[in-house]
Amino acid sequence: LALAPDIVVIDAAQEHFAGRLRSAGIRVLSLRMQSFADVRAAFASAGGALGRPDGAERALARFDRELSAAQARARAHTPARRPKALFVVDRQLGGLGNLVAAGPHTFADELLQMAGVHNVLYDLDAPYIRLSTEQLLARAPDVIVDATYTETPGRALADWDVLPSLPAVQNQHVHLLNDRRFGAPGPRLAEALVVLVDTLWPASVPQPK
Repeated sequence: LALAPDIVVIDAAQEHFAGRLRSAGIRVLSLRMQSFADVRAAFASAGGALGRPDGAERALARFDRELSAAQARARAHTPARRPKALFVVDRQLGGLGNLVAAGPHTFADELLQMAGVHNVLYDLDAPYIRLSTEQLLARAPDVIVDATYTETPGRALADWDVLPSLPAVQNQHVHLLNDRRFGAPGPRLAEALVVLVDTLWPASVPQPK
């Protein structure tokens, strides 16, 4: 309130906070940001609300170009049988406790599909799942994409060594992204896909047996 903004752009998941802002007389643009489709729609919504529709159209066009280029590169390297991948969105650093991974119908799931790998948690009915060590071993991912942000990436990568029987660990296909672009869907999601594709391909990723 002290900053007296003309408008506050907020994720629709924080609608309770948006209501408080509106009650205080602040104009709020609430955007649903859970998927690539949401991000594309948000360009137009934000452009209209900010009085910059032409800028929003240019930004969306650039977003789509980056997305198409990254997908084309992924298709060129994707094997006939896609590797099974686990996308970790959060965990307790210094170990694998409180590990949360992306399930279906999430932006992370879409990133995996577009990058040419198969979400190992595709059959679950929750968007984000807290996994135990036993569940990790049962799912046996060929690839692990760890998006947990840390100031000590080398140490964080070594956390996975406690599960040497995991195919991804055995074949050194645990990838620590350590990139804030993977933290939440937004206008840099196309850039995130480029980073993911560059991380996975053309590296030799084992195909599932």
